[in-house]
Amino acid sequence: MILMPMFEFRCNQCGKEFDKLVSQEGRKNVTCPECASADIRQKLSPFGTASRTISPGGSPDFPLPPSCAGCGNAGSCGMAGV
Repeated sequence: MILMPMFEFRCNQCGKEFDKLVSQEGRKNVTCPECASADIRQKLSPFGTASRTISPGGSPDFPLPPSCAGCGNAGSCGMAGV
């Protein structure tokens, strides 16, 4: 199985911003879907990671602090006790 990342681009010709699922090498040949220009720039994109979430009330591995309102952020939301 080949995994291809999603890249974000912006066309320097028309200003269109778009995402494209393309290989590392293939991103050199991307054209704008709006105007077909090859004058595009790859945007710096944040990436996401999978993480464990805490349901309201916590879990045995990650109990919520007593002052937390149960929002699921383990008291890090700044709203604890509000």
